[in-house]
Amino acid sequence: MEKFDYIATDKKSNKVKGQVEALNQIQAQSILKERGLFIISMNKIEVMPAWMKMFEVFNKVKKQDVVHFTRQLATMIKAGLPLTTALSILKYQSNLTMAKVVDINRLMNYMG
Repeated sequence: MEKFDYIATDKKSNKVKGQVEALNQIQAQSILKERGLFIISMNKIEVMPAWMKMFEVFNKVKKQDVVHFTRQLATMIKAGLPLTTALSILKYQSNLTMAKVVDINRLMNYMG
């Protein structure tokens, strides 16, 4: 099933906005016509699976931030810190974008 945003008018010419779920755009249009709506515009809503949303942040991370983060992580691991502790510390020391990548709790929510 796909979801579509629509703007339409009813029989009294009132503007109506909403979403409709259908197998395809043709079926979505039929559903709205059956409801007595006249379609002004309709757009498919692109739905991204939750596990893919976590990778969006990687497109925003700068190369220099990754290099800096990796060096700090290596230093902490060599010092004997557990990985989870090192990542938790780095989360608070990193910029916001990098912190989202490092956030262990967020990662576990996507994986579990």
